[in-house]
Amino acid sequence: MTAEERRERILRGPILRTVLTLAAPNALMVMAQTAVTITDAAYVGRLGTEALAALALVFPTQMVMGMMSAGAMGGGVSSSVARALGAKNEGRANAAAAHAVVIALVMATLFAVVFVLFGRWIFALFGGRGAVLEGAVGYARMLFLGGYIVWVTNTLASILRGTGDMRTPSLALLAAAFVHVPLSGAFTLGWGGVPKLGVMGPAVAPDLWLRIFTQDAAVLEQAQLRKLG
Repeated sequence: MTAEERRERILRGPILRTVLTLAAPNALMVMAQTAVTITDAAYVGRLGTEALAALALVFPTQMVMGMMSAGAMGGGVSSSVARALGAKNEGRANAAAAHAVVIALVMATLFAVVFVLFGRWIFALFGGRGAVLEGAVGYARMLFLGGYIVWVTNTLASILRGTGDMRTPSLALLAAAFVHVPLSGAFTLGWGGVPKLGVMGPAVAPDLWLRIFTQDAAVLEQAQLRKLG
């Protein structure tokens, strides 16, 4: 389906069917994200209460990054791209997408600088002490150094949603969740000869690259379809 066909379906299709078609993939994606969070906590919980406390100490800052990249900024990106395509101004849509990726990279750098350089001080203010603080610092360092993956992934997903394609980001996330669950357990608990990284395991499971590659390919495809449409 071309971007033009998708736009017409959204603008002129039955309201209830259109809303359900757009909402269902997002609901599925939220369920997958919840399942990943639960399994990560379950794996780390097997390491002991201190490891679980370290994960919990970082969780609020992890949520801030996720909500900013997928929600606050993501909503703006989807809105900007959708308005440009609705006005049949593909040049503006492409410019919005390009600027969104640049902003995502800048924000990822900012988060990395703050939580890698000042993470120990920040998590100490949160009440971290001893082994809990050390675990939180190690997990946060790995998480936020890889924050580029989260920011770019969520930005690409938002661009796709702006074109009316809700399906591709959800499928990519589902695929990532299926890969993440066993990899997170392997890196956290040392399954199958994989190095046991403890609390840092969920942060280094490399499934998020799948999300970038899948969504990047879809964005390129959308751009090509718009040129041909």
